[in-house]
Amino acid sequence: MEYASMAWHGATPTLLLSKLDAVQRRVIPIIDLPAGEEPSSLQIQPLAHRRTVGATTMFHRIFYGNAPELLCQLLPDQLQTDPRLRRSVRSHDLAVQIPRSNLVSHERSFIPSTARTWNALPPHIPGIVKRNSFKKEVNSYLGANPSALS
Repeated sequence: MEYASMAWHGATPTLLLSKLDAVQRRVIPIIDLPAGEEPSSLQIQPLAHRRTVGATTMFHRIFYGNAPELLCQLLPDQLQTDPRLRRSVRSHDLAVQIPRSNLVSHERSFIPSTARTWNALPPHIPGIVKRNSFKKEVNSYLGANPSALS
C-alpha cells in the first residue's frame, strides 16, 4: 500500500489517502493473530507515518546523491547562513530552502512537503549518511513526534 507513494504524495487526503487508510483499518482485524493477542499489540504504524518515513528517506537519498540524477536535480538549495540571524532560526546545518508554492497541490507535493519535514528533523538525524540508520532514526523521531508528520 506504500508502493510508489512519492508519485501520489500530494494527493488530496479525502480523495485517495483516506481510502488507503480505510483499507488498512479494515484489514487489521482480519490478520491471523496468535491466540490471545490483540491487534493493537502488532504496533502497525499508520500509513501516513510510513509514507512520511519513506518520503523522508527518499529525500535523504536525493540529498546525498544516492538517487537517479534526474531526482538529484530537484533538490532545493541549502539554506545559507546569515551571521545576523540567530542560530535558532534554522533547524540544522543541512536544512534546505523550501520552494515557494502558489498552489496547495504544489505545497503538498513531494519536494516542498518533504523539505519541510527534513528541516524539522533534529540536527543529529540529517547528518546520518547510512540510509538504514537514517530511516531507523526518522521512524523513531516521527513515532515519538506525530505532529512532525507532513
